[in-house]
Amino acid sequence: EAKSVSAVVMNPYTGEILAEASYPSYDGNDYAAIAASSPARFIDPIVSSVYEPGSVFKMFTAVAALESGSVTTKTRINDTGTLKLDGGRSRIDDADRKAKGWMTFEDAIAWSRNVVAAKVALGLDRDIRTASSMLHSTWTRFGFGSPTGIDLAGEVRGIVRDPAISTWRQIDLANGSFGQGIAVTPLQLAVAYSTMVNGGQRITPHVVKAVGMAETVAATKGRVIAPSLSKTMVRMMNHVVTLVPFYRDRTLIDGYEVGGKTGTAQIWNPKANGGRGAWKRDIFNYSFIGYIARDPGRPDLVVAVRIEEGKPTIKGPGQLE
Repeated sequence: EAKSVSAVVMNPYTGEILAEASYPSYDGNDYAAIAASSPARFIDPIVSSVYEPGSVFKMFTAVAALESGSVTTKTRINDTGTLKLDGGRSRIDDADRKAKGWMTFEDAIAWSRNVVAAKVALGLDRDIRTASSMLHSTWTRFGFGSPTGIDLAGEVRGIVRDPAISTWRQIDLANGSFGQGIAVTPLQLAVAYSTMVNGGQRITPHVVKAVGMAETVAATKGRVIAPSLSKTMVRMMNHVVTLVPFYRDRTLIDGYEVGGKTGTAQIWNPKANGGRGAWKRDIFNYSFIGYIARDPGRPDLVVAVRIEEGKPTIKGPGQLE
């Protein structure tokens, strides 16, 4: 019962968009009727629509932390289920609001523990300003807040709040660590994950295969992370879908290596409570960004899927992240 669903598949090394689709779509033969009744249908949500992505952003928190050396994949962190911030004025919870106890960082990412992601983000530096700047810098290096440069019209840059302009509180840093309080496009996520798994090079996506006999040349925007860290991120993504049973059952494909990260984000309704706002109930934005590989450790494709305002059909510990 989702409002819409979008997916994009790309080559993480060349930026070539191999497939892209959204539903509901429209009949190109009935263009005039759609233009008269539902002109918004012509907006491509993959490049022109932003949303809070949720826990798929935990991978960028992992990048920032592993790069800084504040944690390793094997660092043990106590998942307390809930975490009070800003002197007790704010609080975040894990989806199930239950403590899982001490666990390795890579396991916490696989089980998508909000409290652990927040603790790691807050631990980037003793100074909240510096920690906020480090996480924000990681986001912008991967391209969030900027157009990807794809050869399609109507691309938007997303919404990324700069802590140097508007100071972040602990709750802002914590929310950002698991993908709330930031708005991105599905294409930005696909490009960023491509950067994460292709050895660390940020690429420009394109849909035009060739002009005449001249094929489009892959354009890179420089190195974002070290090749060694890229390999670690590939392993972490594979760990997500092999460790957690309800991911493994629905994700693994015989003969291929698969990796990725889930995301389930709450949706804010600013009109609720007489204009005071409130979270929508039992409706979420779902995401999965991942890779598939013929040879272990070398992804061939990156796939990004977004389900907008979907209702959960399975009630369980993975419902919220």
